[in-house]
Amino acid sequence: MMNIPPDLGSRPGRFAFEKDRAITFRHPASQTSGYIKPDQYPGKHFHYQTYGINIITHAIATVFGLYDSKDPDRLPGGHKLIDDRIRDPIGACCESSGFNFDHSPGAKTNIPGNKFSIVATSDDMAGTGVLWLNGGRWLDRQLVPEVYLKEATKTNQYVLADSPEDQWKYGLAFWVNDHGKLWPNLPRDALAASGAGSMQVFVCPSLDLVVTQTPGPWEDNDKGLNQNELLTRIVDAMCG
Repeated sequence: MMNIPPDLGSRPGRFAFEKDRAITFRHPASQTSGYIKPDQYPGKHFHYQTYGINIITHAIATVFGLYDSKDPDRLPGGHKLIDDRIRDPIGACCESSGFNFDHSPGAKTNIPGNKFSIVATSDDMAGTGVLWLNGGRWLDRQLVPEVYLKEATKTNQYVLADSPEDQWKYGLAFWVNDHGKLWPNLPRDALAASGAGSMQVFVCPSLDLVVTQTPGPWEDNDKGLNQNELLTRIVDAMCG
């Protein structure tokens, strides 16, 4: 993580700083790592950034012997963990593909790079939603620790401590609503995993509800509905 010198950063002014040594696994998962951001310190700033998630992905994959930053193409990478521990047990058929964002010429892409994209159907996405809805359990198997999901689906400790209240809506890699800041009209136990292109898996345990959205960019949506309005209409229809 620290092996990004000034002349090999992803863009000018972005490289590993001494303050980044304090980053723990919870910091990138909570989007508070401040990784390679000169003015942001671990646990002190909520800033959604892909590089931090990229770091935690590679770190976990390295622990399981699936990633080698010295030779990234030698091993399958973190997506094999998803395949083996989530995709296959729930019977999904999603696939992963590797890619890199545009970096400055000569930038090191083996550390904040070598990302992978998951290509999934709505059924696959709904399957993961059902998994979270049931506390990480699928049939008779506990695939994700329930105690972790309980922590991950509430606003994280760093955001609560140092961010304004309007940012109290992010847990550990989940958007959350326990303070009503994300979806004011929806239940407080609602949560979502959201990605580029307005892809989203919305889960509301109190309503036994999972909603998947794969609409592409919102500017292509001729109905003009934002996610909050669409979800509110669905919940209102259910509750009568």
